[in-house]
Amino acid sequence: MAPLEVSSFRTNASAALFSAILPQQGIKVNFTPVNDSTAVEKAINGRTRAIYIETVGNPGLDVADIEEYAVIAKKHHLSLIVDSTFMPPTLRRPIEHGTNIVIHSLSKWIGGHGMAIGVKGGAAEAQKLVDIIDLFTIIANVGDAKSLIIHPASTTHSQLSEEDQIKAGLPPELIRLSIGLENKDDIITALDDALNKI
Repeated sequence: MAPLEVSSFRTNASAALFSAILPQQGIKVNFTPVNDSTAVEKAINGRTRAIYIETVGNPGLDVADIEEYAVIAKKHHLSLIVDSTFMPPTLRRPIEHGTNIVIHSLSKWIGGHGMAIGVKGGAAEAQKLVDIIDLFTIIANVGDAKSLIIHPASTTHSQLSEEDQIKAGLPPELIRLSIGLENKDDIITALDDALNKI
């Protein structure tokens, strides 16, 4: 199997690709914590062909040090593949920082905004917040004109075990918000009201 180094923060689609689909094709994927260059260097071996990272991780919103990954990839004669779905090219152009291949999804952040919050009390309170909040629509999309909310641990990343969710920087209380074009005061009021109810 040809190994592929992947930061542990990844989108739901990437998680399925790296955990299920690629191994069926004989491609072994090694996961390392984001921005842990020591772990990346340690995981690379003579069969490694590429390093894959996300510009901004989903749903934790961690920011990868593209330049550091580019140095490692170049040192080992590997391709650096950057999924920049959550960082549109108007804000970050990975090619200018040493990336070989850039991936974008036009249905995500190129057209919108989003964020993540943690809710005290864990998964139950997080799910309760999602269920009771006004104004927000429960949906897995991001970058929409309307405000969206989702509890990734029980939806978009539910195929991962709780242990793998934690390793991926996805605590059970994490809520992902995608802020739309509604009045900012209405958005803040909806969040305050829901938080005060849990």
